This record gives sequence, structure tokens and C-alpha cells, in this order.
Amino acid sequence: MELSNSSKKFWDYLLAKQISRDVYKSAASRVGAALLELVESWHADVSIERGGNIDISKSSYLVLSYNRDHWYQLHQFPLKFPAPGTINWTFSVRSKGEAQHVGNLRGYEDEGMLF
Repeated sequence: MELSNSSKKFWDYLLAKQISRDVYKSAASRVGAALLELVESWHADVSIERGGNIDISKSSYLVLSYNRDHWYQLHQFPLKFPAPGTINWTFSVRSKGEAQHVGNLRGYEDEGMLF
């Protein structure tokens, strides 16, 4: 599920938290916590409690999954994320030849991958 495709908004927020492009790869927990904080601030900004027109308490994420065999499944997830400290944050590592490249941020809980 893609919450936003604006890498500039994410990077601006990380930079405001003193997480630069030079150090983010070694700060997976800080990056994960900051990004969850940013998304939750977006929710709060449009909430009825802050003068917006969205009732966050009655909102959720809806994700439609499908495959090539035409099977569809609708998933519903709460807007509230787990506490960042309960998530094991890591950057995936991909190998290309002998070189290793850091991939995307992933968050795991006991049940498996969350993000």
C-alpha cells in the first residue's frame, strides 16, 4: 500500500529530524519512527479534532489485493500504526554481482513483515 509517492515530503521531514541521506542507512529505527510520526501528523491535520472534516476515529485503510487468476481480496487496516519501538526496523540488502546495495525500509513484528 502506498501512502504517498512524494519522496521530497519524506526527506524534508527526515532532514528536520537530523536524519540525512548520509546516515539514514544506519538509522533504520529512527527513520521508521519518523516516517510513522509524519503520516500520523497528516491524519491529525485533517481530523475533526483539529478543524478538518475527517472523523479519524471511524476511518481505516482499505486495500484491494488481486492476482492474475482474478482472485480479489479486500483488506481493512486501522489508521493507527503500532508503536514504532515495537517494530524491528531494517533496510533490505540486495546483491548485484559482488556489490551490495541497501534497499527499502522494512518493519517487522512477531507476526511478520508490516511495512
